[in-house]
Amino acid sequence: MNVTEIKQRLERLGLRPTRDRGQNFLLDENVVGDIVEASGVGEGDRILEIGPGLGMLTEALLSRGSRVLAVELDRALAGLLVEEVASDRLKLLVGDFLTLTDRDLAAGLGTDTGGNFKVVANLPYSITSGALTRLLSMSPRPSGLTLMVQREVAERICARPPKVGILTVLVGLHGEPRIVRTVSPGSFWPQPKVESAVLQIYLRPTEDVKRRLSGLAEEQLMGIVRLGFSSRRKQLKNTLASRFTTERLSTSLSESGISPSERPERLTLDMWIRLAVALTR
Repeated sequence: MNVTEIKQRLERLGLRPTRDRGQNFLLDENVVGDIVEASGVGEGDRILEIGPGLGMLTEALLSRGSRVLAVELDRALAGLLVEEVASDRLKLLVGDFLTLTDRDLAAGLGTDTGGNFKVVANLPYSITSGALTRLLSMSPRPSGLTLMVQREVAERICARPPKVGILTVLVGLHGEPRIVRTVSPGSFWPQPKVESAVLQIYLRPTEDVKRRLSGLAEEQLMGIVRLGFSSRRKQLKNTLASRFTTERLSTSLSESGISPSERPERLTLDMWIRLAVALTR
């Protein structure tokens, strides 16, 4: 699909891409092929696609014999997708992925009675953080995610100390991320101002995540992580002081083997878990 074809399709509907919805349509068939290849999609696999747009990735997924539930916020684009991608293995759900219930999604995927599914999507950049958080909390949960995101976000998710961030900790708790490839702005229309990356995340079973939390609730851990990053340039003894006493902090940091002068971006996931366990004991 080239720029002229995209413009013609949108003009027929009286549409223009909007920055609010992060509508940057993928042009490059090689990139689409790399996304599908990385996802490992095969015959009969159930796939959740968020923001299918004009359906270039959707068609590639269907060509592998998969069954696709496409979630599209824009009603006009959803209508075009149904019109131009005719397949009895495609289901379309019109709505905001961030507010759809697990029940809605499971019913569309056919996982309400059991079965696995994967997520493959060119995510609208405006919802990347929210979509990731939502995906990691889904029940039933996907077995893996293959997503197009901003390169900066992908690198942050895959970061190691001293460049750890909140998303690094959250994603690292649930899975193992890797960057498959980077993607230039010229692979989209309109061209975004930033480079993109194909990010793949293998998700651990829920039981493994609970075991790694060592009795913590996930929200307990992430609440402390968010507090720790509330002023990322400050030392932990200062960022956490608004919630914990000096004595409690000193004891917990010592038990966790963490220096009071350490900064949040230098802590590994295991260090955050040890600290959170000590602070909430």
